[in-house]
Amino acid sequence: GIVAAPGITSIPGGLINLRADGAGSRLEIPELVSWNSTRGVGLLETLNGGMVDAPKLASLNSVRFALARQSAFATSQFRSLVNCSIMIADVVPDLRAVTTLTGSSVTVNGVVVDLASVIAADAASFRVQGGVVLRVPQLQAYSGGGSWYAMNMLEAIGDGSRLEFPALTQLTGHPGEGAVAIDANAGGVVSAPALTAILGGRMSLRAEGAGSRLEMAEMGTWTSTGGLA
Repeated sequence: GIVAAPGITSIPGGLINLRADGAGSRLEIPELVSWNSTRGVGLLETLNGGMVDAPKLASLNSVRFALARQSAFATSQFRSLVNCSIMIADVVPDLRAVTTLTGSSVTVNGVVVDLASVIAADAASFRVQGGVVLRVPQLQAYSGGGSWYAMNMLEAIGDGSRLEFPALTQLTGHPGEGAVAIDANAGGVVSAPALTAILGGRMSLRAEGAGSRLEMAEMGTWTSTGGLA
């Protein structure tokens, strides 16, 4: 079936799920620009040939979605993804226009992803596995955050998996009882070659397993406030 809502330009609050399941199933929301979930995490999902048609949707807050072979919604217009949960596998999505990932969780498995325009990602988590590279080339500063006990993970798992922050120069840990955890596991590599300082907060740096590396050759200062994770 088809649900058409051509007059909707925003979802300003509440909890909404957008889901199309089955060949020929379609949600048509051509003028939707922003989606803000305020009572939990919303869901954007297409299954079994379904399609969500929202070509102007640029700003999402607290929405969960997966980008895989069965995904059938446009992403090239995404600009701001705040407090979102994003799973990427099987396909290379077009996220070149995304500038903000504050508070979001990005998990990449088996496909190379270049978040070429991201300049704001405080309290975000990045996880890469499957022997591929996840690059965030424009991010210059990162601070932990979120809830008081939040764990902000920057993690590469497995041989050939690389999480790269080539422009990152300053890093600040979590301000509460949580932590920013930078982990290289089972041969993974987390690279921040321009990083010069960790400026406080709770932070852990960890490399475990043969070939696992944290590449931070320029780091000269690590100031811990609140203790280590």
